[in-house]
Amino acid sequence: MSVKSGKSIVFVMICVLAFMLSFSVGVFANESPNMAQVDNIFNIQGSNVVINKNVRLFQDTVVTGDLELRDGELDLDGNELVVTGNLIQKGGKIILNGGKLKVEKNYTIGSEGNYPNAYLIMKNENDYIEVKGSFATYSSNSHIGCLTAGTLEVKGDFFQKVDIKKTKYSSNFVASGTHKVILSGEGIQTVEFNSPEYSYMNILCITKPLEEGYNFVNEERVWVKLVKLFDEVPKNSLEVNVLGDGFVKENGEKVLPTSYKYDYEVGTEIELEAYANEGSEFAYWEDGEIGRILSDNPIYKLVMGTGAKLKAVFYQNPEVAEELMVVFKDRSGRILQSTKVPKNEEAVAPEDPYMTGYRFVRWNQDFSNVVSNMIITPVFRRMADLYTVTVTGGELSTGGTEGQYLFDVPVEVVANKAPEGKKFSHWEQDGIKVSTKSTFSFFVPMRDTNLTAVFVDENEVLDTEPFIALSENTIVDHLDHTVIFTATRNMTEGYQLIESGIILLKSYEELQEPLTLETENIIRGRISNDSTSQFYVRKINVEDGATWYGRAYLIYKNPEGVIKTVYSEVTAKGTMELPE
Repeated sequence: MSVKSGKSIVFVMICVLAFMLSFSVGVFANESPNMAQVDNIFNIQGSNVVINKNVRLFQDTVVTGDLELRDGELDLDGNELVVTGNLIQKGGKIILNGGKLKVEKNYTIGSEGNYPNAYLIMKNENDYIEVKGSFATYSSNSHIGCLTAGTLEVKGDFFQKVDIKKTKYSSNFVASGTHKVILSGEGIQTVEFNSPEYSYMNILCITKPLEEGYNFVNEERVWVKLVKLFDEVPKNSLEVNVLGDGFVKENGEKVLPTSYKYDYEVGTEIELEAYANEGSEFAYWEDGEIGRILSDNPIYKLVMGTGAKLKAVFYQNPEVAEELMVVFKDRSGRILQSTKVPKNEEAVAPEDPYMTGYRFVRWNQDFSNVVSNMIITPVFRRMADLYTVTVTGGELSTGGTEGQYLFDVPVEVVANKAPEGKKFSHWEQDGIKVSTKSTFSFFVPMRDTNLTAVFVDENEVLDTEPFIALSENTIVDHLDHTVIFTATRNMTEGYQLIESGIILLKSYEELQEPLTLETENIIRGRISNDSTSQFYVRKINVEDGATWYGRAYLIYKNPEGVIKTVYSEVTAKGTMELPE
């Protein structure tokens, strides 16, 4: 058994003078008439250090082994007391008084069958207790007004116990004011209150998910306020519905039911594979929210973002089917028409589709004699209108600083060599930052546009975080009743793209709050992670006079594994007003 004061360690033998022992542990005991004299303050019994009279520390102290408080007051008086074994409080009071108490093993106030007259007093904001083992109180005393400030941190289990043979109505752990309990153990921590109606934590701080990191025995809440001290990874749901004769496997192993829904952590990579049963064939994956064909590849990969509703669609095999499925879709994958056609007969196409900036030419397949299940896509040709691209601080990859192009044609610009003392920072398009890559590709908008390479002092620290930009200019097409928004995402090395898109909201009044993924009544225009960095989101079927607002969003994981969601600085809008 040893006791340490400051940096020196004094090994205490049973025969050591009481005065020497008192001094070595930093105990003050002769200023107050309520405090014991130096004689017999500590006793060493077996492997325990025992306190049975009033003690006040006057300096930081370490007790090697167990410390047992049987009676009296132990006042830390702003100092730190470290107990390398267990702290066993069989009676008396422990008063933090602005001090710190660190217990390497368990801290128990009483025990099963022993419900002592004992108190724990924490009334100072600086009061701090760390228990690396478990904490349990069997005190027979009410603690109303005793636990009003400070922090009790426990890494093991937490128990509030009472003598149930006598009463169930004990208030021996009643926290209030600013008092906090932190449960910070690495494993699952059990929490049990025998009297949850009368005893409870005030502010409970948790360091891991509530459902996964803790075992709360009580059905009732045993805290007033819950605070999460960790970056909780949000979860969203994946729904998969099987239409037709087939099944889906997840990650090559788990066979999903025909109607499946499960919550995944954001950022989880998921691989789905569709398998057709005999007499059937896989047709396509469909976005169940907007009726858009995502892929005709049986293997579909996604990263969980804001959630997904998918359909795995199967058709009868043409060898056994009397009728075949013919699907017409637009270039974005939206299903325009899906019909059954008798084998060897002609399908009837829907009305020629329209797309802003293009004219319809034909369908990409002959459907005059249908002999297989078909997915048919329109072929468009760009309109002849030309738009001017002007480059400052760089040049077009084809040479020169100005050129004229058709709408939606890909164009590449390259930044000039940085002037002396400068370095390239980013590209701006019409005053909006769009890319940090010195070579930048984009699609020509339906207007003249200016690209400017921005250079900064070579000592300036550049922001490498991903971002997303939204053009202030929307395309309002009155012929098709469509409003088109244009966004550009900028991903950087070391960051994982989870999801991006544009949030849409109809409003007849100016927005008072920023658009976010939590805004009510929004539509998420989610784009595939395989898309180009610049993309469009179209709001179709916009009624006359309606105004739609859009804001781009980007969800990514940083190198430390933290999930972040960022938004474009610009919120654009388009109103379906008939041209004058």
